Amino acid sequence: DERPEEARPYLQKLHQEQPEIIERAYNTWPWDLLDECRNDIKLQKEVNSDDETSPHEFYSDRAHDCPICGKPAADLSWFFITTPEITWQKLMGREGWQSVCDDCHVQVDFFMTAMN
Repeated sequence: DERPEEARPYLQKLHQEQPEIIERAYNTWPWDLLDECRNDIKLQKEVNSDDETSPHEFYSDRAHDCPICGKPAADLSWFFITTPEITWQKLMGREGWQSVCDDCHVQVDFFMTAMN
């Protein structure tokens, strides 16, 4: 039973006092990978041109609000990520939609669309 509104004050305090704990608990991917993918205009155009449904609409039944500030999932930053080529060569590749709360610098959800 998820009760994020009850945990939010604790997480906010933890975010202020011990941000490294939040960093370990919520941030799955290296930020440099996320920044690289997020700023890859070609990648983002490629995946966004296929469907008129936005990722936060498509995943709305599973997407979470920011656990720290409570920003709604629809208002988070959503972008497509793919792991580096070497991970695909080693059969460890992943790609999918990532949501991020830029205000709290927290990776909220990752919805995998492909793996090998």
